[in-house]
Amino acid sequence: MTASQHPLDLVPGSALGPFRLGSLLFNVLNHVREYRDTYPHANLAWDEQNPLSSPVHLSLTTPPLHLTFSPPAQRLSRIQVTGPNPGSHVAYRQRRLQSTANTAAENDDEDEDEREDVVKRIRTILGPTFGSSKAPTVAKGSTEQDHDEEENMLCYPGVAFGVQKTRSGSTRLKRIVLTPLPIPKGIPIDQAWRHLQTVDNGGVDSLAVAQGDLHRAVIELDPDDLAADKPRVTLRFHSRSAAAAGAVSPPHEDGIPVVVVLEIGETTSEDILCELRSAVRTFWKEDDRLAIHTAAAVGAPSSSFSSASKAALEPNPYFLSYPHLGLTLLISPSSHLLEKVILHSNTPGQVQFGRTARALWTIVRRRRRQRSPAPTAATTSVDADAELGGEVGVGVECGFEAVREYLRGGGEGGGAGEDERPIELDRTAFLSSAGGGPMHSTTGHGSGSEGAQQQQTDSGIRGPSTEIYGFSSGVACEVTQSGDVETLWLF
Repeated sequence: MTASQHPLDLVPGSALGPFRLGSLLFNVLNHVREYRDTYPHANLAWDEQNPLSSPVHLSLTTPPLHLTFSPPAQRLSRIQVTGPNPGSHVAYRQRRLQSTANTAAENDDEDEDEREDVVKRIRTILGPTFGSSKAPTVAKGSTEQDHDEEENMLCYPGVAFGVQKTRSGSTRLKRIVLTPLPIPKGIPIDQAWRHLQTVDNGGVDSLAVAQGDLHRAVIELDPDDLAADKPRVTLRFHSRSAAAAGAVSPPHEDGIPVVVVLEIGETTSEDILCELRSAVRTFWKEDDRLAIHTAAAVGAPSSSFSSASKAALEPNPYFLSYPHLGLTLLISPSSHLLEKVILHSNTPGQVQFGRTARALWTIVRRRRRQRSPAPTAATTSVDADAELGGEVGVGVECGFEAVREYLRGGGEGGGAGEDERPIELDRTAFLSSAGGGPMHSTTGHGSGSEGAQQQQTDSGIRGPSTEIYGFSSGVACEVTQSGDVETLWLF
């Protein structure tokens, strides 16, 4: 894609071309994968010391874009257009911010006097705005030209333009920064481009791009005996109706449930289909039915052979995968009841990074009340809040040590028991037979855990091993070497 053919449509505070502020990292990566010819080169970077809590940066070379996704939900919070001529890639109401004829002369010093004044053109297209503010200077240690060219930010609500004055007195566009609207309280409009905004819950609910996305999964445990009962999972979804202050949310908003309750051993596959719709992918648990051949080959006793034959005839449990929610469900093949809930954290640097969205979750202790039967329809978010009674709990953002302490009871007694030794898990061994992960085929890691022990297969899949810690409360945590919970298993 060249700038002269397909400029990106600018919607200040909302979107630039196909990239919409508030979009999930998972959805943006899927778009980049789908249009490989348009985005031939992509690079991902993050803080390897804090992969779960740090922003994720996606850089594209064609067009020259830098996308920033804020924690904890990994939503797009800033779009920056860079390169020699950023305005040539952007159009506002079908008018380019920088003419293509002017682009050819941008790198020619002899034509400097003939360049079109960038500030004048931007104000002609977008209208008048606030006075410009100076960008913080970065020491480059460099040339005389770097000191002469000072960047000023020409700010509009939702978009800012970095403009530099050249030695001849003309101006040139250095970058375009797109930030969300509305602007947080206390931040002037001409300073909004400086802040990496984390949209609050109400702000996300107001975005059309977030409708139907998973807001948070709340896992309820018995406070008297964490080992006595199975976890109860409440899935809360983003909805415009839920964002209205004091409003009681209807069970469904435009066909999307606001809250869905999952009961292990009680919720059926039909309930899941009605509430979450069809799974994106259905696959069966690892097939062990060939064990009958092993029993015959080693000359097993007839009783063992009969047991193996019987097991071979039984269907295996199957998974329902909702990668856009960061959710995987294991269903019994005979009763079609929910057996296990898996929540994915989509941690940068891990083998499964980029395969699912991040599912935010919180573990809380259920209030001392008689347990109600599993609902067949979604309840309201107000009812769910009342049931939890304001319990704070511990979330995925807190790290494994905080989760472990909470599951043990936090010194209050009634805590869940923990397995003596964790199980080491090497996911590259499972993915190598699949021919590689979808993440690595189109994008590369700009920063990874180089200090960690990396596993690598012949297919080129790389990633550190993890450890699985199990608790008697029906909770298991897959823990990374940085101490984050990569997946949470509830059974």
